[in-house]
This record gives sequence, structure tokens and C-alpha cells, in this order.
Amino acid sequence: MQSFAHNGTINHNGATKMNELSNSPASIADQQRLPPVRVKQGAARSPYGTISETAINAALAMIEAAAPRDEIEGALAVQMACTHAAAMAVLAKIDSGFGTERRIAALGSTAARLMKTFAMQVEVLRRLRNGGQQFVRVEHVHVNDGGQALIGNVKK
Repeated sequence: MQSFAHNGTINHNGATKMNELSNSPASIADQQRLPPVRVKQGAARSPYGTISETAINAALAMIEAAAPRDEIEGALAVQMACTHAAAMAVLAKIDSGFGTERRIAALGSTAARLMKTFAMQVEVLRRLRNGGQQFVRVEHVHVNDGGQALIGNVKK
């Protein structure tokens, strides 16, 4: 557990200002990590509302495939698995064939928002790992006397 040193004052209601707390010298990376969580029983709901060991195993497989390198990536991987499971559950309700056009449209909209959220989560994971850096390739072109050069995208 990370410890905090208090080097400020406490106001009249007992709260401490955030800028008055400082982290201990040991960083989170220096702390010993706990072993991964193991799940022995089914603890997830299927699209049909029942407990499904298959659903929990699918979520754990997705989290493992994301291969989180720290707790932030782990939390994001869990969110991604939950978002995906929710989207699939909504799509299963659409596929059941019951409901009015209005209900089917609402479910379709919900599924689309969940799938867009999942895609954004994948992009956030990519940016976390790559640092949001862009790749730029620079090529040197030599133009001799009397020659001409074009710079940019050229289409015929």
C-alpha cells in the first residue's frame, strides 16, 4: 500500500487539500506485484440472464489477450471486456426477434454506441503503449542541376 506524508494543515471540517499530500519516495513500479486473480466458478451473465462460465472465460481470455503491463492497462482491459460483453448481449436481444420497431431501433443504437466505445478503448490502449507518438519518414532526394522535383502526393 502506498503511504502519504501530510505536510499541510487540516481545514475546519477535517479535510486536507490534495496539494498538501505528497507520495512516499517508493514508486509504484518498485513495489512487489500480487499474483494474478484466478476465477474458479462462473460469475458472468450470459445474454439470456443466466450465469455463464463460458461468458466469464471469454472475458478473461479477452483480458489475457490484451496482455496488460500495469494496473491502468489492466483496468482498461476489464472495461473493454465488459463493454464487448454488453454489446454482444444487446445484439442478442435484437436477434431474438421480439419487440417493436422502436425497441429494436433503441437496442441497435445502444449496440452501436457500445461498439464505438469499445473501438475507442482499443485506441486508448494503443496510445498508452505507444505513447501517442507518430511515425514520420523523411527521405532525402537529390536534384541535379537542370532537374525538377515535385513534393507531395502525385496522382495521374
